[in-house]
Parts: sequence; C-alpha cells; structure tokens
Amino acid sequence: MNVADAALTFAAAVIGAAVAGAYAAYRAVSLEDAATAERWNRFADTMLWPGALIFVAVAAMVWFGWKLNID
Repeated sequence: MNVADAALTFAAAVIGAAVAGAYAAYRAVSLEDAATAERWNRFADTMLWPGALIFVAVAAMVWFGWKLNID
C-alpha cells in the first residue's frame, strides 16, 4: 500500500464518520422534551445503527469513486 492509498483510506473513514456523526446528532437534538441523558443515548444508538451502515456506505462510495475516477 502506498501513501496515496493510505491517505485515501483515512479520508474515506473520516468522511464516513463525520456523516454518521452528523446524522446521529440530528436525531439526538430532534427529540422534544428530552433530558440530556436521553439525547446522548439516542446519539449513541444512532451511531451504532444506522451509523455503522452510513459509515460503511459513505466510505465505500469515496473509495470506489476515487479508484474508478468518477467525476
């Protein structure tokens, strides 16, 4: 694995985690009349599922888009 592939792998993982985190944060703050613990619980649950699926899907799209040179 060369440096470019390592950087691409890292970038794909960071972008996937950022998108999953943004979705989980949206789900957490959209709760009405919820305590802080409930919001953190919703955030953690959403990061596990569907956050894991979002992470994998976004990372795969970034990876394959780069490797297939899709513009």
